[in-house]
Amino acid sequence: MFGLGGSSGTVVRERADKVRLLVAMIASNLHSKTAAEFVAFYKTTATVEQRDSEIYFGTKFSPSCWYDVCATYPQSDPAWMDDLLGPAMDTDRRPSLNLSGGGDDYGVFISSLGPSDGASVELHIPPGQRAGKDAKAMVAALLKLPGFRKPLELGL
Repeated sequence: MFGLGGSSGTVVRERADKVRLLVAMIASNLHSKTAAEFVAFYKTTATVEQRDSEIYFGTKFSPSCWYDVCATYPQSDPAWMDDLLGPAMDTDRRPSLNLSGGGDDYGVFISSLGPSDGASVELHIPPGQRAGKDAKAMVAALLKLPGFRKPLELGL
């Protein structure tokens, strides 16, 4: 519309609804399945790569829009580390989920820490890169949906 290169608002809103469902489904599976069960579940629909505690796969919405997923199952420190340094102070080790938009949504970054915590969404663009044509509109559309919020800003 108006030659700005973005998709129509309806297309972005419909995709935002799909992204919301995707985040909810993956977050639910992340917190209800073991890492092995999670990998087995997603291997039926995607190419899954596991590196230690991190699990990677992608999901496509169209040839020009996709999301890369990174699910992390935290691992305990080895026993020798507890013996050497004492037990770790952070005992709140929960799985986490990050999705990064590609193509039309390049730059959309979604992060979820818990099934009832919702998700944060923002624009992450590396220096020298340009956001996808729908990225800003997608962030705005997701922030209007229940469960999405801007990330906390810590004044350090």
